[in-house]
Amino acid sequence: MPRPLAAPDFRLFLGKSGSGKSYLARYQASSARRLLIHDPNGEAAWQEGALVIHDRAGLVEAMKGRAWRICWRGSVAARGDAEMRDAFEWANRCALAAGDCLVIWDEVDRFTDAGRLPPAAYQMVNAGRHRGVKIYACSRRVRRVSRDLSANAGRVILFRMTEPGDLRWINDTMGAEAAAAAPRLGEHVALDWTEREVKQKKSPFR
Repeated sequence: MPRPLAAPDFRLFLGKSGSGKSYLARYQASSARRLLIHDPNGEAAWQEGALVIHDRAGLVEAMKGRAWRICWRGSVAARGDAEMRDAFEWANRCALAAGDCLVIWDEVDRFTDAGRLPPAAYQMVNAGRHRGVKIYACSRRVRRVSRDLSANAGRVILFRMTEPGDLRWINDTMGAEAAAAAPRLGEHVALDWTEREVKQKKSPFR
């Protein structure tokens, strides 16, 4: 019997370091039944309530369950960008195979660039809902994020940003008012954008 097509849920969380984007992503993901977190920095906050896994065999085994909350740190000990991106791609292949899950890419600009996404990540962004996969991606710099990724986000949650290149992207994508507001956003305040509207909200929010 065909798998039901999941409603697309691809959120992009943007903002300076310490602005609150990762905290909000964790809050919005708190009810997920099956959650995989890419944690390249080994942050304590990501491991709360999660099974921390560094090795590939352990990741495959953990994903066999009906419910799981996994903090994947396969990229933390990577020697160089190639190993780090390989660990990122491996975990994404596992998520696609498992299906019906939410994947968080923290600091996704460390794994991708303005060019094409790695194959598994590209498949997740463009066709992940056929496998029931949802994505929350966090980044400090939207101009360093793959265009495949930023163009497919159905919801952008923007905290304070000031870099001119990022502000140009915000102007083109979210509108001139959002670009003007972005550098002045206060602590724990974000712009919540969809194609229908943009609203200023106090974090945390659903």
